[in-house]
Amino acid sequence: MTPSDSPATYNVEAEQQLLGAILTNNDTLPVVDLIIGPEDFYEPTHGRLYAAMREKIGRTELVSPITMKAIMAEDPGLAELGGPGYLARLAGAAISGFAAKDYAELIRETSAKRDALEVLRSATRALQGGKEAVGDVLGGLEAALTGMAPSRTGAQPMSFLAATTAAIMQINDVYQGNALPSVPMPWGPLADIVPSVRPGDMCVIGGRPSMGKSAVALSIATHAARMGHPVVFACFEMTPEDMAMRALSEASSLANNAVAYTSMVRDLREDQFRTVVDQAKEMQVLPIQLLSVDFARPGSLISGVRKALRTMNMKNGKTPLIVVDYLQLMDAEGRSKVEKITEISLQVKRLAVKENAGVIALSQLSRKCEERDDKRPMLSDLRESGQIEQDADTVIFCYRDEYYAEREKPQGRDDAKLEEWVKRIDRAHNRIELIVAKQRRGPIGTAGLNCALKFNRIWE
Repeated sequence: MTPSDSPATYNVEAEQQLLGAILTNNDTLPVVDLIIGPEDFYEPTHGRLYAAMREKIGRTELVSPITMKAIMAEDPGLAELGGPGYLARLAGAAISGFAAKDYAELIRETSAKRDALEVLRSATRALQGGKEAVGDVLGGLEAALTGMAPSRTGAQPMSFLAATTAAIMQINDVYQGNALPSVPMPWGPLADIVPSVRPGDMCVIGGRPSMGKSAVALSIATHAARMGHPVVFACFEMTPEDMAMRALSEASSLANNAVAYTSMVRDLREDQFRTVVDQAKEMQVLPIQLLSVDFARPGSLISGVRKALRTMNMKNGKTPLIVVDYLQLMDAEGRSKVEKITEISLQVKRLAVKENAGVIALSQLSRKCEERDDKRPMLSDLRESGQIEQDADTVIFCYRDEYYAEREKPQGRDDAKLEEWVKRIDRAHNRIELIVAKQRRGPIGTAGLNCALKFNRIWE
């Protein structure tokens, strides 16, 4: 223990009892190994003992006070703690396997506190030394804290033993008929292709302007919030008030008294006003936090998302959803737009993993698709950087043929062309295609839905 160590930054008794649980029940280790590693133990000898037990159990060999006695016999730290008899005392102090996960999380939390304190001490020494600019020190401090902040699953190197155990647990959940943690898609035709956004996933929704990207993302977000999922919606194109108006417009449509969001600040009838107010009373309790353009840098976005999630109920078992609207409006370090978008995409994907959340990231597409006869987007249309396609677990393109058909009305008196154009308009009216162009864990395909974008409404 160092003089500056606080009792809040270590818990030797928890370490002893958890190690004892592994010594008496080897099945405990794969469960806690998802949360902690040898480096998280405050007592160095405990860390070495844990590493040795993990290696031995990984070879499907028995771990007990007797088998570990030979392995740890030459460890000087164990001799100081009492030698082989210490292993027997650990086994005698073992906790129940049911409490092992809680103890592992406690050990991980104290480890994270020690890491954070060391980062702060380093920054303090740099400031006191006076050789570095305060901006450089604070920037390094923010980057260090962001990089080492533990996720809710205790992100760290994972042994293959822990990975396969976790995989079997997920497979068993599905086999037993239990849904995996995820944020479900709200529309059947899309859910048949992409059922949900899972924790750690980045789902990119791309499209040209006026294709309905924001409407799709906002509908997914409000649907998730109504099901109890905490939602953080970062919009860099509209104010939070504008976003709320769009959500209220969708809600008024669902209440059968649709009010276009563009009309809400111009001309409302009394019955429309009452509908909007009634819907606002219902929606204001939804677990949604909105971030504005002030959070349009990766570091600000990460800190803003974490602050927003801390204000909401994260103990109900519901996967959080983070929406970023849209990637090209963010700013980051880099000399070129490609370098900036590459960094932004990487940071957003890391955010999904660190926060154990599903992320929906909107992306503008290049104009190349509008130069083709068939203007439906392709993966190559993702703008500025191939990094977005690489980082995305799922890519969904929004396409409305009505938008292009309205601008391609035949000129002249060719009745056949005009008739074909009218048929195209009829087919495309109030229709949107959600084109799943990439999915790591599933098929690709197209979901056809109805839409009324002036009400931010999309439905089957």
